[in-house]
Amino acid sequence: VRQFVALNENTPTKALSDLARDKSWRVRSAVGINKNTKAETLAMLACDKEAWIRWTVARNENTPKEALAVLAQDEDGRVRSAVAGNINTPIELLSVLAQDKHWLVRQTVAKNENTPKETLAVLADDCDLGVRQNVAGNKNMPKEALVKLAGDRDYGVRKAVVNNPNTSYNTLLMLSKVKAVEIREKAKEVLKERALKANTNKER
Repeated sequence: VRQFVALNENTPTKALSDLARDKSWRVRSAVGINKNTKAETLAMLACDKEAWIRWTVARNENTPKEALAVLAQDEDGRVRSAVAGNINTPIELLSVLAQDKHWLVRQTVAKNENTPKETLAVLADDCDLGVRQNVAGNKNMPKEALVKLAGDRDYGVRKAVVNNPNTSYNTLLMLSKVKAVEIREKAKEVLKERALKANTNKER
């Protein structure tokens, strides 16, 4: 029952603060998930002994930046990854997390649309395929870096480049001539869509 109360967005913040000290980790976790939990309460839960609870706090958009900075140094890679995916994580912190030893953290940074272009460009050279795939699909990815990724040895990376709206005409033209059938045909399709859109805008 207390867990459901802690999850309920209509529960008063005072009650949530009290529930944040509950003996049950499930209850404390529910408080960490709740969008109405106050910043001070989330900051307290950021130091909880249970990694699962710290993970919920790291994901919460109301978690204060100071608490996110602490969680960015958490011993658990899943917690650091949750910080990397939080839309309110400062870009300076994202740049630090981009150098994390855990592939999951770097993958999440690569996917975050708030990650600065300079950081994305660095991640484009990452040894992990998932990181490069996420970077190639990020809408903030610079055109120049996408040119490089278009020649990546991994099929998934090249496919993500084709689908990225920032990919230049010349890069798409190059990909429309590759051996991989699906990538080639998708590149041709995108080129046609862009040409049609350009003609429509001219007529207006």
